[in-house]
Amino acid sequence: MQTAAPLVAGHLVIVGGSVMDNGYASANPSGVIRAYDVHTGQLTTEKRLFTQEGTPYWNENFQGRYAIHIQQFISGLGIPCIAPPWGRMVGVDLTTGKTAWLRRTGNTKNLKTSFLPGRFPLGFPMGMVAHGGPLLTAGDVVFHAATADNFFRAYDVNSGKLLWQTELPAGGQSTPATYAGSDNKHYVVIAAGGHGSSGTTAGDSVIAYRLK
Repeated sequence: MQTAAPLVAGHLVIVGGSVMDNGYASANPSGVIRAYDVHTGQLTTEKRLFTQEGTPYWNENFQGRYAIHIQQFISGLGIPCIAPPWGRMVGVDLTTGKTAWLRRTGNTKNLKTSFLPGRFPLGFPMGMVAHGGPLLTAGDVVFHAATADNFFRAYDVNSGKLLWQTELPAGGQSTPATYAGSDNKHYVVIAAGGHGSSGTTAGDSVIAYRLK
């Protein structure tokens, strides 16, 4: 299981194993960085980060009596047991280390609850839990789709102001990517497949948007 986007560096695709796979039978244990040839998919490099060769992998559960079950702490209504906001984005000034801006991200639309047969129909700006990273472009725009409301949004990196948003057909719990097309235009692409443990809408879409 991977919990972050891969890095493409030259002819290599570099990925890391999840640090939350304890208790799972996995051929790719956590704490390991792997590099694959971008053309063939062949594994070229494997490096352990936290442990030495010949010793157990970090976060493995060999012969353990217990396993891990990860779940949100939610009420009987199916909503988080903490006061809002349930999700925020923070901009940090790297020269001072201080918070430059702070804003709620996401709303309650499409929230899966225990008191409605379908998704919550209204979008109250409570902030929402998120599972996925942002994309920052050279034009100082942050793209983010990981909130549990199925929305894809763009923010001004300097102020946190919401610049644009659109509703996806399924949960966008992934990290956006950007590329230059054959028409010399720049595009942002997002995989909208949903997320099981987050309870977002499942799907199988990959959607690209052209930047102006």
